Amino acid sequence: MTIQSKGQAWQQIANTKGIIDLPMRIDSLNVGIISNSSDRSLSYFWRSLLSDVQSITTVERFSNSLSFDLLIAIDAQTLSDAEIAEISSANIPSVIFHFTEDGRFTVNQRELILCDLGNGEWFLKGPSSETPIFCRPLSITGEVQSIFTISKGLTDLTIAGSIDDLKFVAFSSIDLKTIDRRARNLLRENFLPFRSRSSNPVRVAIAGYGPFGGMGHYHGSAIEATDGLELVAIADPSDDRQRSAKVQFPQVATFATVQKMLTESEFELIIIATPPSTHFELAKASLDEGKHVVVEKPMCLTVEEVDELQDIALSKGLSLTVHQNRRYDPDFLMLREIIESGEVGEVFNIETTVGTFEHPCRAWHSDESISGGAAYDWGSHHIDWILQLYGESPTEIFATSHKRVWHDVTNVDQMKIEMIFADGREATFIQSEISAHRKPKFYVQGTKGTIVGWYQPIVDKQISFPFGYQESHHHFAEAPVDLEVAKYIGDNRIVTQKYRPKFSEPFEFHRNIAAHLQFGEEIEVKLSQVRRVIGVLEESQRISTSKEHFYKF
Repeated sequence: MTIQSKGQAWQQIANTKGIIDLPMRIDSLNVGIISNSSDRSLSYFWRSLLSDVQSITTVERFSNSLSFDLLIAIDAQTLSDAEIAEISSANIPSVIFHFTEDGRFTVNQRELILCDLGNGEWFLKGPSSETPIFCRPLSITGEVQSIFTISKGLTDLTIAGSIDDLKFVAFSSIDLKTIDRRARNLLRENFLPFRSRSSNPVRVAIAGYGPFGGMGHYHGSAIEATDGLELVAIADPSDDRQRSAKVQFPQVATFATVQKMLTESEFELIIIATPPSTHFELAKASLDEGKHVVVEKPMCLTVEEVDELQDIALSKGLSLTVHQNRRYDPDFLMLREIIESGEVGEVFNIETTVGTFEHPCRAWHSDESISGGAAYDWGSHHIDWILQLYGESPTEIFATSHKRVWHDVTNVDQMKIEMIFADGREATFIQSEISAHRKPKFYVQGTKGTIVGWYQPIVDKQISFPFGYQESHHHFAEAPVDLEVAKYIGDNRIVTQKYRPKFSEPFEFHRNIAAHLQFGEEIEVKLSQVRRVIGVLEESQRISTSKEHFYKF
């Protein structure tokens, strides 16, 4: 028995083997998807789970002229009585009814109602081992065979079961959008007994290999964890890094140059994880060779370079995007959710800061000729956050910088970028290596309230023999922050609430890329968004260096 509340991400569900009785090899199945939903992510979801199937047909309406081994009805509650009757009488071994909205639905004189668990506690009752997956309970009038149920109070609610020869399981749209990778794999392995890895993965190469903790290792780990991607090659001029890549990913071929990898290795997608000053030329060469391209942020250093790469990609029908991984940070996801809910009213000021008082890193990040300058470092993330929240580019920029303390590196010690938008809203980003007292990571003002999130440095403490007490400090910007929302409720009263970071799956960016290349899912980091970010970074770096300070788009 598992006791959980609605707010918990995982719902424990018994092993669902046996709900769907598939009569033949999965790679020979003929699968149909009925969908008239405008939400294409629902079809993408099922297609990703059915990646081993050779024949998948999507139709808006069902008719008896269609013959399938497995039928998935999306937005099942919108089916007409006639369609349900046709499906019921058709000789289809397995049917999945996918419910996506609250409401009533009748199958063979049994009424099914998609329910909300509410705020009470519930637990699962069902056979066999537990399989966690997002789902919704059904309240059913009439006789059904329940495969497993959720119990709430004295009421049992069916999640999956069968009505005569028809099988059903209840999901909601929002659940499918947020279902995590572990649940996807468990669904594939248990509910639909498919192989846990795609039989036709996208082959991926990495240009530039930072070993453990570096971006090359990060991307390699993400590829191995993502169904639909397969790491096959890595290029790096360092022999030591090539050896490290072989130790960590023994199956890969290694190359001393990207050009050699492009001509001698077979792959469809390349991830460019080299310093920013090299991004444009490597991306261009990769596109010219017919490869889909993911570039580490920033994509490049000028809008002109973005436009040229986009033109090549469009002319060749190739995908091009940027690894904006911080869009999936748990605290940013929660910040965005609070703002979009309207809880703090209309947002008119956003301030983000990253900084401390310590020597800048001694790698290429602090060399302006390689990094492009301080604006392109954390600014690639923070400016992207701001433009995501406002949904448009600023009309004016004011940028200043200081070079006062760390004279052994070429990047400035501090940069401040202030932005004004067409309707008067404003935003500020500060990056500093000379800030002994940190400002909050997020400070957001709205017409009904204010949001603040303070950095929470991570310190590992231990006592070990013979060294005694020891501390190790992680980078202060890595831990997601709690958000405090102060709302104005009148009569000089303010109510404060704290929000924990939102649950976020690791490697969501890579999942999206795999789904895009395999099933046509829309790329989440779009070139139009990338272009806006680069436009702000380029002009901010330029006017702060030249001391012009002000720029109007």
